[in-house]
Amino acid sequence: MLAEAMTGQDITYQDLWDYLEGALSEPEKRRAVERALECDAALADEFTLMRAQHRVLSQADAGVLEEKVPERLLDVVRRARLRAL
Repeated sequence: MLAEAMTGQDITYQDLWDYLEGALSEPEKRRAVERALECDAALADEFTLMRAQHRVLSQADAGVLEEKVPERLLDVVRRARLRAL
């Protein structure tokens, strides 16, 4: 655990990633992560690095979702669908 002593809750790397991505659904857990980041400078530094890494990774594949699927791959899917009938 990363910050249990300061928040009274276990804060894991997964919690930090979930917080970063806006995926922490429990308000209590979000507040615990925020408190931990405020109270623990080392954890805040780690989170800053995680945020930078997330930004780079998000930008790296941003255009891929907009690319047209190559016709040769569509042909493979079409043939597989016909065989499944």
